[in-house]
Amino acid sequence: MAFITGTNGNDNLISLASDDQIDGLAGDDILSYNYATDGADLINLGSGMDKVLFTGASNYILRMTFSSADVGNNNSNNVADSLAVSLQMENNIGQLTGHMTRSDDEGIQWVTADNTPFLFKVSDDYFGSQVLAAVSTIVSLGTEQNDTLNSVTIRNVSLNNAYLNGGAGNDYLIAGAETDYLVGGSGNDTLDGGQGGDWMLGGTGNDVYYVDRVTDITREFLNEGVDTIYSTITLNLSDYSDNIEILRLQGNANLNATGNDLANTLVGNAGDNILDGGIGTDKMAGGLGHDTYYVNTLGDSIIERYNAGFDKVYSSIDYSLAANIEYLQLTDLAIRAKGNSLDNVLIGNNENNILNGLVGADTMQGGQGNDIYYVDNNTDIVLEDYNSGSDLVILSVFNSFYSMSANVETLRSDGTGSTYVLANDLNNKITGNIGDNYIFGDIGNDTLLGGAGSDWLDGGAGNDVLYGGIGADAYFFARGGSRDVIWENDIAENVDTLNFEPGFAGAIDADQLWFSQVGQDLKVSVIGTNDSVIIKNWYVSTHHQVEQFQASDGRMLTNLNVQNLVNAMAGMTPPPLGQTEFNAAEHAQYDAVIAANWSVV
Repeated sequence: MAFITGTNGNDNLISLASDDQIDGLAGDDILSYNYATDGADLINLGSGMDKVLFTGASNYILRMTFSSADVGNNNSNNVADSLAVSLQMENNIGQLTGHMTRSDDEGIQWVTADNTPFLFKVSDDYFGSQVLAAVSTIVSLGTEQNDTLNSVTIRNVSLNNAYLNGGAGNDYLIAGAETDYLVGGSGNDTLDGGQGGDWMLGGTGNDVYYVDRVTDITREFLNEGVDTIYSTITLNLSDYSDNIEILRLQGNANLNATGNDLANTLVGNAGDNILDGGIGTDKMAGGLGHDTYYVNTLGDSIIERYNAGFDKVYSSIDYSLAANIEYLQLTDLAIRAKGNSLDNVLIGNNENNILNGLVGADTMQGGQGNDIYYVDNNTDIVLEDYNSGSDLVILSVFNSFYSMSANVETLRSDGTGSTYVLANDLNNKITGNIGDNYIFGDIGNDTLLGGAGSDWLDGGAGNDVLYGGIGADAYFFARGGSRDVIWENDIAENVDTLNFEPGFAGAIDADQLWFSQVGQDLKVSVIGTNDSVIIKNWYVSTHHQVEQFQASDGRMLTNLNVQNLVNAMAGMTPPPLGQTEFNAAEHAQYDAVIAANWSVV
C-alpha cells in the first residue's frame, strides 16, 4: 500500500497499482486513475475544485463508493445549476463517452455519448437525500430520517452492484441481484442484499440482515445493539460477526444454525434443524421438523412446539429436557440427564451418569461408568452393556412386577408402596423400601434386603444372603438353592417364616431336613444334597431367629422345637450325598423325633 499526499496547492496526482491512500489536501487537484491496472484506492481530495480522471480499457466496470453524505447539504451548494459533483468518462483514445453531475435541486443525471439522459430526481419524500447513480452502479446516501433505499431499474436496465447508505434513522436497504454494499448507519436498520454476494454493515442500533448466500458478509461492532440475521442457508454466526445476537432460519430446507460467543437466540424453520448456540447462554427454538440441539452452557434454554417432530439434545453439561423434546444424550463430562413427561430416550457417556426419565415410558442407556437409573414406570427400559461399571436402579414402581435389566447389578426401592422385583443372572444386591417387598433372586449369588415391611425374599439359585429386617418376613428356599444365609434381626418379635417350597427339582419335606448347630448359627440342610440354609446368630438372641419352618408337605416347625431336632440329630449321621430319602433304618431312627416336633398345618 502506498500513501500519496499532495500539497495545499493545485496538484497532479497519479494512482499506482497497489491499494493506495491518496490525500490531495487543499487546492484544485487532478488525480489520474487507470481502473484497468490500478488498485482499490481510498481517496480524499480535500477542499477545492478537484477532478479524478479515469482511464482504462472500455470493458471494465468502475465502482465508486462515496463515504461522505455531506455533498450538497447544509447550504454548501444552494445556488441553482452550480456544480457539486462532476463525473466525466472518456475512452482510451480520449473521446468523451458521458458525464454525471449533481446540482443542488436538479438531481443527478448520466448522459450517454448520444446525449440520451437518465434522470434521477431527488424526491421530497427523501427529505433531501442524495442519489448518485450510473447504469452499472448505484450509490445511495441516506439522511437522518427513516429512509428506504432500493436498487432501481431504469428503461429496463437493472441498477445492481449498489452502494446503499442509510445514514441516521431507521432505514430499510434493499439491493439487487449482484454484489452490493449496504451501510445502515445509526438507527434500527434492515439490510437485504438480494441474491448476490453482499457486504452489509448495520452500524449502531438493532439491525436486521437478510442472508441468502455463503458469500454474503455482515459486519457488526461491539455494543452496537441487538442484531438479527434472517437466513435461508446454513449459517455460523462466528463466520459473519462476533457481535450479532439473533439468528433465524427461513424456509423449509434442512438448515443448521450455530452461534458465536454471545448469548444468542437461534430459531429454526420448518425443516430438520441443528442448533448450536456455542459458549454463551443461548436460547434455541426449533420449528416443525426433527430438530437437534447442542447444549454446552449452564442457562441454555430450548423451546419446542408440541408434536413438532422427534427432537434431540446433545448436552456437555447436566441437563433436564424442556417440554416436547424426546431425546437427550450426554457428551464430554456431563453427569445427569433428566427427561420430561414424554417417552424419552436418555443416553449417557463414559462418566458415572444419573439418568431419570420421569413419568413417561423411558429408555435409558448408560455407558462405561457406574450409572444410576431412576425407574418410575414398569415400562421403562434400562440398557447396560456387559462389564460396563457397577450400576444401580432406583425403583419407584409399586404393585407390579419389575424385572432387572441385563448387566445391572444393584436395585434399591424408594417410597412406601409394595414392590415386586426379579433379579437378573448377575450377583445382584436388591434393597426394598419400608413397604412390603417381594424380591426374587436368580442364578447369581444375590443379596436381598427386605427393609422394614413384611417381605418375601427368595434367593433362587446361587449362594444368597437374605436380610429380613423388621416385619413378618417370609424366606423361600428350594432344591438347587445352594447355600443361603439368613440375617434376621426383628426386635418386634414378628412371626418370620422359612418356607421350603416345592420347585422344579422336587419338594422338600419335613423328613428331608437336617438341623445342626454351627458356632452361634443354625444350619438347616437338605439331605443328600449340598443345599443348605444358615440362620446367623440363632444362638445369640431370639431376635435373630425365624419363628416358623414350613415344609413342602404342609408340616410346620416352630423355633421353640428346633433345639429338640438339633439335639437328636447331633448324635446321628446324615444320609450321604445323593441319598435324598431316609432308608428304612433311618426312618425308624428319625420318624419319632420328627413327628414329635413337626405339626401338620
